[in-house]
Amino acid sequence: MNDGQLFETLTLAIPGLVWVCDAQGYVEFNNAHWSEFTGLPQERGLGHGWLESIHPADAAAFRAQLPMAPGAFEDVQAELRVRRYDGTFHRHLLNVRHVGDGKLVGCAINAHEWLTAELRDATQGNILDMVIAGVELPQLLAELCKAAERQIPGATCSILLVDAVKGSFTAGCAPNLPDDMLSAVPTIKIGTGVGSCGTAAFEKRDVIRGGTGF
Repeated sequence: MNDGQLFETLTLAIPGLVWVCDAQGYVEFNNAHWSEFTGLPQERGLGHGWLESIHPADAAAFRAQLPMAPGAFEDVQAELRVRRYDGTFHRHLLNVRHVGDGKLVGCAINAHEWLTAELRDATQGNILDMVIAGVELPQLLAELCKAAERQIPGATCSILLVDAVKGSFTAGCAPNLPDDMLSAVPTIKIGTGVGSCGTAAFEKRDVIRGGTGF
């Protein structure tokens, strides 16, 4: 077994994604776990192809750091969101180390469940503290929206209040939606077919759709 075969065999024993790249992030090797997790052929992850499976925000942040300074990756732990074969992004703990000759070896371990649970617990504690402190409802709802968006990358959250007697929305909270959208909330009646929120409130069930809007 030559050195290359030994290295590839050892990477199979690591429960995560392993790759070798240069200072431009150009990947020349990735292990079989890459293909298993992303559902893509290993060759799709070579070069800069691996960026297709990274959350757009994380990919943009990476590109902004190019070329990478080898010394900047000594004992650094960061987060990276990688798209799984089912289309969901999983949070990974990332470590990259310079190994000489302009090469860097990276390893990313799937820590999605642990990190999500940790964030959820911290959020619940923060919300409870706000309730105990008597924070005003709009501020509390805004924090709930932001918490949901942190746990679901790419999502935009809104919470709408309902007047049960009139059968319409009375107000809404959505920190990352345009103000003109929220100003229209009091005019929206709840009912089947009246947007995702109107339908969900009227039929008292989850309604899931893509896009932005009520």
